[in-house]
Amino acid sequence: ESLLSIEAADKLDTYKRRTPLDRELLGQGIANVASGLIGGLPVAAVIVRSTANVAAGARTKASAFLHGLFLLLAVLFLATLMNRIPLAALASILIFVGFKLAHPSIFKRMFRLDKSQYLPFVITIVAILLSSLITGVVVGLLAGVFFVLKANYHSAIEIGREGSAYKIALNREVTFVNKARLSHILERLPKGAEVILDGEHVGFIDHDVLEVIRDFERSAPLRGIRLREQGFDAPVLKAPV
Repeated sequence: ESLLSIEAADKLDTYKRRTPLDRELLGQGIANVASGLIGGLPVAAVIVRSTANVAAGARTKASAFLHGLFLLLAVLFLATLMNRIPLAALASILIFVGFKLAHPSIFKRMFRLDKSQYLPFVITIVAILLSSLITGVVVGLLAGVFFVLKANYHSAIEIGREGSAYKIALNREVTFVNKARLSHILERLPKGAEVILDGEHVGFIDHDVLEVIRDFERSAPLRGIRLREQGFDAPVLKAPV
């Protein structure tokens, strides 16, 4: 939740500075340990406070410290007065801040993108509304990972023709996710075909995929298939399996 708030706050910064996330988590970890030891509540970044600071013209880290100091003083000396603040007024502030962070233009921009971009976006929103912020974010992350794996599944291996030969190009990282598709492609090659295995653009080949290639190298002569490998500058196909 803190990292999400930081991401949103950085986008509000007119100077486009980036918050050091590791330092933020370290500070919050120490603060939460100290808070727990004295019986306090957990500490987390709050986007409403950050938005209020930015709207007030804050430029340095001192604004967050002073904001916390003012809250402490208000709790110690103005608790009775704070309890008189109508909840509707606080809710209206939260709604206004949320509207600025989730402006309709953001939704329009997301829906113009590919479905692999806007579907995780929609899934995350629905999951948050039906459960909680953390649960919704986890569901959205899983949805995003699914679409990334799906895109890699189709783009990592391409098959085409180069003259009379079948050309199988391996692109980027070929992982265990692509093993089944590569096996299926190699099994469907006709007998007596000429095959070019191109690794010019490959950066990594998983051990399981290497096994599939090794098996095909051994079985190709039995099927009358002529195999030619090209573009493998790194010795990925020479490593023992």
